[in-house]
Amino acid sequence: MLDHPRIFVAANFIVMFLACSVFGIVGSIAVSNAFMLFIVAYNWKKSSINSVVMAILYSLLFDSQLYSFTSLNLRVWYALLLLLYIGLIVKMVRGRRRATFSFRLFAANLPVVLLFGLSIAWLILDNVDGKASIVKYWIFAVGLLYVLFYYFKKVERADFKKFLDYLFSLAVFTCFWGIFEVVMNLRGLGQKYMYDFGSVSPSGFFSETTWYAIFLLIGLVIMFLRYRLYGKQELVLFLPVFFAGILLSANRNTFVAVAVLLVLNLIFVFVGGVVAYKDTFRNRYMLLSLLIGLVILAAGWSIISRYIGLVLLKFNLSSDASSVGRVLALQNSMREITQSPFIGNGFAWYPDQVTSTGTYTGAKSFNLVLMIEYIFGLLGAIPFCLMIVRFLIHRVMLYIKRRDILQKYSFLIIAVFISVSMFTPFHQQATGMFTVALGAALGSADARWGAFGIIARQTGKNARKRALARFLSPSKASDTGI
Repeated sequence: MLDHPRIFVAANFIVMFLACSVFGIVGSIAVSNAFMLFIVAYNWKKSSINSVVMAILYSLLFDSQLYSFTSLNLRVWYALLLLLYIGLIVKMVRGRRRATFSFRLFAANLPVVLLFGLSIAWLILDNVDGKASIVKYWIFAVGLLYVLFYYFKKVERADFKKFLDYLFSLAVFTCFWGIFEVVMNLRGLGQKYMYDFGSVSPSGFFSETTWYAIFLLIGLVIMFLRYRLYGKQELVLFLPVFFAGILLSANRNTFVAVAVLLVLNLIFVFVGGVVAYKDTFRNRYMLLSLLIGLVILAAGWSIISRYIGLVLLKFNLSSDASSVGRVLALQNSMREITQSPFIGNGFAWYPDQVTSTGTYTGAKSFNLVLMIEYIFGLLGAIPFCLMIVRFLIHRVMLYIKRRDILQKYSFLIIAVFISVSMFTPFHQQATGMFTVALGAALGSADARWGAFGIIARQTGKNARKRALARFLSPSKASDTGI
C-alpha cells in the first residue's frame, strides 16, 4: 500500500498478532501469502513502482525454513521472480529498439561478464551439486539483484517518495515485531510469535537474529535518506525504536556496521560540509528522540545492560563460539584457497567445509571475498574487487562534483553491505541482494537528479520547497531512473 504506510504497518501487525495468537507462528504463513497477493492486487498499475516487485520485497521479510517448500527450500518469491523474468522476456521480444553496443558499458560490466563466463565453464566441469549451486546463484541471487535493480531504476521521480515510504514501512513492521517478540519472551509467551524460540533475541520472521538486525540498519539508512530528501522531521522519532531493536539483537556484525556507517558519515561531513547536519540537530524531533532514548535507557537499564554484556562477550575472540568459528574458518579458507589459487575450485560445497562452531567456508564462505576467491580464484576475485572499488570511488567523485545526496547514500548502502559481508554470509541472503540492488540503483542517478543535492544543502522551508519543486518538475528527457 503506497498511499497509507501507517495503515499498512498497523494492519500487518494486528493481523499477524491475531493469527499467531490462535495458530502459533505457523499462522503467519497464510497471512504473509495473503498480504503478498493483496500488495499485487492493490498496487497493480497504480504507479511506476512494480507491484510484483513490491510483493517480492515483502516476501523477503519471511526468510526462514518455515516459509519454504519441499526439501529444496523453495520460497514464494521464487515464483514471483520467474513471473518478472517472463515479463522481461516478453518486453524484449516485443521491443522495437535494437540493442546497441557501447564499449564504455561493456568495460563497466566486464567483471560481471568474466564471472558469468567462468560460471559457464564450471557448469561444465563441476559435479552435480556444483552445477545446481550455479543455477541457483545465477537465477535466484544474481537474477534477483538484476531484476530489482532494473525495476528500481524504473521508479519515476514523482513516485520516489512513496517508494522510500514503502521500504521504510517494511523496516518499521519488522522492527516492531522483533521488539514484541522480546516482550513476549519475557512473559514466557514467545513460542507463539517466533520462528527461532531457542534465541532470547528478536528475529522477526527471519531465520536468524543477524538478518533482523541488519535489516533494521538498512531501514535506518532509508529513513535518513527519506528525511534528507523530503524534510519529514518526525521520522527521527523512530531512532530510539530502531536502536532498541538493534541493541536487543545483540549482534556483533551489526554493531561493526553501525561503526562503519558513523565513520563514513563523518568523512562525508568533511567532504560535503556540515550544513545538513546542523539542520538535523535544529530539528526539535531529534531532541525529543534523544530524550526518549535516555528515558528508555534509564527505565530498562537492567534488561539493556544484559544485552550490552552479550555484545561485549561476542567481541572476545578467545571465548565466544562464533568468534572462534570465524578465526578457524579464516584459517581453513586460506588452506582451501591454496589448492587452486588462480582458477578457483568451483561452486561445489562439501560437508567438511564447516568449522566445529558452524561457520561455513569454501563455496558457501562466511566472507564475500573469500567465497569469490575460492570459487573463481584470482582470475575472478581481482576484477570483482576492482569493480567494487571503482563503484565506491565513482560515487564519492560524483558527490564531490554535484553534491548529489543519492550518491552519498548509494555509497553508504553498498559500504554497509560489504562490511557486513566480511563477517557473515549476508551476500548469500535475498535481503543482501536487495541491499545491493538499492545501492546500485541510487548510484545510477544521472545529472537531472542533482536537485537532491540542493535539497540537502539548503535550509529553511521555502528553500526546500523550491528545490523540491525543481526536482519534481517535468523533464524533457525520458524519466526512467532512480
